[in-house]
Amino acid sequence: MPILAVSSRGDGQSILQALRAGAKEFLTAPVVLEELLLALQRLRANRASNNGGGNDTNHTLNGTTRAESMVISVVGSKGGVGCTSVAVNMSVCIAQDPKCNVALVDLDLALGTPTLPSI
Repeated sequence: MPILAVSSRGDGQSILQALRAGAKEFLTAPVVLEELLLALQRLRANRASNNGGGNDTNHTLNGTTRAESMVISVVGSKGGVGCTSVAVNMSVCIAQDPKCNVALVDLDLALGTPTLPSI
């Protein structure tokens, strides 16, 4: 699974540490929307090329066609850094595409309380 790392520290050591840990993309916070979208496109293109080069996101299994899914995880290093806000806003942006269905799961059982706008 491709990993996109985001950190407020943009020094070479932090970037190198993220890449060594498996990140394929690195962005410095605060994240610019256009940069985030380009990074997600690169991750998706890289994933498609690793899966045989096809851009077809539908697969047939036992005669049933299913759409490919994508999991996007938003993880913070400590509480109160805005992960829920980022996850909610990203989910809303993705859900505005009529071809996309979005499920938002906040696994911070102690503090995760996303308030979703109705679309």
